[in-house]
Amino acid sequence: MEIRDVEVNERTGEVVVTALFDDAVQVSPATWEQPAEYKSGYRITSFFMEDIDFDVNDRNALEDYLEKADWEPYGYDDE
Repeated sequence: MEIRDVEVNERTGEVVVTALFDDAVQVSPATWEQPAEYKSGYRITSFFMEDIDFDVNDRNALEDYLEKADWEPYGYDDE
């Protein structure tokens, strides 16, 4: 997982994180001869500041928290 963007809404306290995951998106199905092919893809998750006990600027604490997050598909990696 590579964190790409962290947005904090100061008014609502919502934190939205976008990260790039290896092998997150299936780009071709499996066939009798070949396994399914996967590509890197973006996923997004959000949470509220009041629900956490660390500073979102602390990258290590944020990454630890995000390991257990519920991620939603967000798009493909075009790089």
